[in-house]
Formats: sequence, structure tokens, C-alpha cells
Amino acid sequence: MFLSHLPRRLFRTFAGFTVAIILICTVRTIVVVLSNTRKLNHCDVHEGDEYIALSEARWEAMKKSLTFKTISYDDSNDVETEEFKRLLEYIIAGHPTVFQSRLVTYEIVANYSLLIRVQGKDKALLPYMLAAHLDVVPVVENQWSVNPFSGIEDEEGTLVYGRGTLDDKGGLMAQLSALEFFLARGRVPDRSFFLAYGHDEEIMGMDGAASIARTLSQQGVDRLHFVLDEGLLVLKGMMPGIDYNLASIGVTEKGFMDVNISVVYTGGHSSMPNKESAVSILAKAVEKLHVTQMPAEMDELADEPFKLLAPIAGFPMNFVFSNLWLFRPIIGYVASKDKTLQGIVRTTRAPTIFQAGAKSNVIPSSAWAIVNHRIHPRDSKETVLEHLRWTINDERVKIVAAGEYYKPHPVSPFDRSTSLPYQVVADTAEQLFENTISIPGIMVAATDTKHYLHLSENIYRFNPILAGQREIATIHAEDEFISRENYRRMINFYYHLFINADRTKLENRQTANDEL
Repeated sequence: MFLSHLPRRLFRTFAGFTVAIILICTVRTIVVVLSNTRKLNHCDVHEGDEYIALSEARWEAMKKSLTFKTISYDDSNDVETEEFKRLLEYIIAGHPTVFQSRLVTYEIVANYSLLIRVQGKDKALLPYMLAAHLDVVPVVENQWSVNPFSGIEDEEGTLVYGRGTLDDKGGLMAQLSALEFFLARGRVPDRSFFLAYGHDEEIMGMDGAASIARTLSQQGVDRLHFVLDEGLLVLKGMMPGIDYNLASIGVTEKGFMDVNISVVYTGGHSSMPNKESAVSILAKAVEKLHVTQMPAEMDELADEPFKLLAPIAGFPMNFVFSNLWLFRPIIGYVASKDKTLQGIVRTTRAPTIFQAGAKSNVIPSSAWAIVNHRIHPRDSKETVLEHLRWTINDERVKIVAAGEYYKPHPVSPFDRSTSLPYQVVADTAEQLFENTISIPGIMVAATDTKHYLHLSENIYRFNPILAGQREIATIHAEDEFISRENYRRMINFYYHLFINADRTKLENRQTANDEL
């Protein structure tokens, strides 16, 4: 009799458990959605103490900076030094309010880099630093529709093309324009700050930013309130069901490592092939690596954007994001299958070079490939190599780290309710970009911040540029451009950052997710 009722009892228990789970999730979702009441004041669009209009002079100054061919080449001996000198001369002459101010001191570092100090009123406050870079990557001119160093506008005059518009002369000139306006208004910051402009960021900054870091040390600067360098963007239309722009602030930077995998095996004439060859063994190994990526895992950093998006997402995403305790494995799985999101949850790897053979009728006796890794902060060189060995599982395949290894950067604080530096950057982004929410992210590309990690635990990577797929596709590619509207926002972002960075106390940024 008892056994005959068991299926019914199990069903009732399961149904009751399911209803309870749905009820808990629903209540949590309602609480989170109703908590979405905080709004920051946006700056008004007018020329005044709180806003900088994009005058023709400011626009022309940025366009002119694009005409200097400050290219960094992989061969450090092949540097167009005169172009860097000319750009520095132009910057100094073009911003007289900055470089003639009693508050400003500056010096040329390592011949072609620039370090500026702005003295604040309160010497007890830790200074902070904004970074950018003078150099750009090379161009293939016949792939551009315009001269990449002409600073030419489109027919409507709404944007300008040129190498460096997004990476990173736009940021460089916006900072200087904002500081010029700031000082011309008679403002004196409470907190001192530095502007650091390296000249070889595109080739790892081993001369420019590294020398700037040493110069700061020699001047007794061993600690900074925060560092803000180039980085992630304000993304529009990137998340289905989210009618907000996402100001993604890089709170860490992935490590970088190339791995050489090679095979030495019997060669011979192509008319008498063996069952296996160096090429076939290597091809199998590469295929395994391509298919079997490193494990994906949701951690606190991966969780945070979804928590922040929960109050503003539509159904059913708000239901899912408000209940990560239940849906975290599903979100992690979906992210791991998306090429643009997988970097949040894992170390990624991609075969980039495959080399074997020299003659069509000769079976090569050796073959090698390069596999590039972008290493997640929870991984290391050792864990990556161990996973490679485990995945390939073939003693005939030699696995060796190749070239420079750059460790993942520490994760900077990103709790807006407890971290003053992060709050300042995140708040400033939301002030300048309407219908925008700030979220922490992981920087995939390399920046000069690697040279400043010892100066602060608060290292952030953010470009105040509203970008869609069109803008993103031109970074390091042909027809790179920036719009007038984006450049206007950049100037105003840095201007407001100069003001907001004087904060000494946190403002209330508590959320319902914090309470839950």
C-alpha cells in the first residue's frame, strides 16, 4: 500500500519544492527591480562651468594630432623619432594654459614620453594618474579609403578618420583639452594628479611607461589613489533585452602567453607515406586544443555585471539575473559558448601559426605551431601548460612557452559601495553617457598599466567612447575613426573626472542585490 502511494508523494514533494523555488525567485526579482531608483545627474549640454562645448579649435587640435606618424614598430630600432618630437612640441605649444600654469610641472621622459603633474591644494591626499599613449600601430595604406595620417573628415563633417582616433590620440587630446578648460576656469584641484603619456605602448611600453614608472619612483611617488588608462568602451546594443548602454570598466587585464607545440617524426618521400607524420600528429594536437578549451567558471567578477543588469533587464532576463544562486551554471555555460563572452569565464587559447614542410613531394620530419593564450586572472603559466599537456596527452608533442609571458593583473576593487576610486570612475561614466550603467569587465588587450601595478591596487582601464560594432571593428584596422559626438563626450568625461576625483568619502550606492 505504501509503495503504491510513493510516486504520488514524490510528485507532490517535487511540485511543492518547485513552487517554493519559483516563489523565492519571483520575490527576489520584484525586490531587485523595485530597487532601481538611483539616478545620477547628467551634465547639461552648454558651455559653462559644468560642460565643455566642442569648439572648432578643440576639434581641429585633435585632428592635427592625427597627422603625426608616431608609429611603433616591432623592431624598436625603427622608430620615427622626429615624429614623436614634433607631436610633443605641438602638444606643449597648443595647450599654453596647461604648460604655463603655476600648478603644472612637466618633463620629457625617455626622450619621447611625457609626464605632467598638476599640484592640488591638499598635499595629504593621495594623487592619482591618467594614462594614454602617443604611439599608434602601423598601417597598410592601400587598405584605407583615406590617407590614415591626414585627419580628414567625412562629407558631413560628423567624424574624422585617422590612425589613433580611438587608440589612443583621442583620449590623449581629450585629457589635455579638459585640463586646459579646467585650469582656464580658475579651478584648483584638491587632489594632485599626473598625466602619463608613453611613446611605445603598442610594443609593450618597455621604454616609455616603464621609464615613467621609474621617474615617479625617483620623485618619491610610490603610491597612487588610482590609475586610469585606456581600455574597454561604452557598448551600445550589445546585450539583447537590455535597453541601456554598458560602460564596461576594465578592473583587471588578462595575461598573455604564446606556447610552441612541436613534433619531430620520421619524414621521407611523399610517395611512401607512413601511417602518421609530424604534420598529422601536430594537427591532431592542435585540433584537441581548439575543441577542448580551458574550464569555464563563474566567479565574483563574472557575477557582478549580471547583478547590476538585473534591475533594468526585461523579463525573463531580470528573473534569471536576480537569481544567480540558481542560474549561475546556466549563465556560465552560455557565456562559455559565445566567442565574445567566453573571455569573462575562462582562459582562451587559439592556434595562430602552423608551420611545416618546404617542398610538395617531401614529408617533413618536423612541424610546429604557436598557440596564443589570454590568461584569466585565476590561472597562471603553470596551470595553462598543465592543461595543455593533459589535453594533448601525447609524449611525442613537445610543449614549451615561447617569448614573453605576462601575468594576469590583480583584480582591482569593483564594489561601488565600498571602493571610492571605482565609484568615481563609474559615476563619471554615468554622468556623461545617458541611459548607461557602469559594469566591471576584463581587459583582453595589453595596456601600459602593467608598469604601474606597484603604484596602486586601484587600476582601471576605460575609454569613454560610445561604440557599436562599426567603431570596434576599426580599432587597429583600416578606416579607424571617431565622431564629433564621441570626442565631445571624452573631453567632458575627463573634465568631470578631475572634479569627482577630489571626493574623499563614498556616496551611497547600495543596491538590492547587496541586501539580498
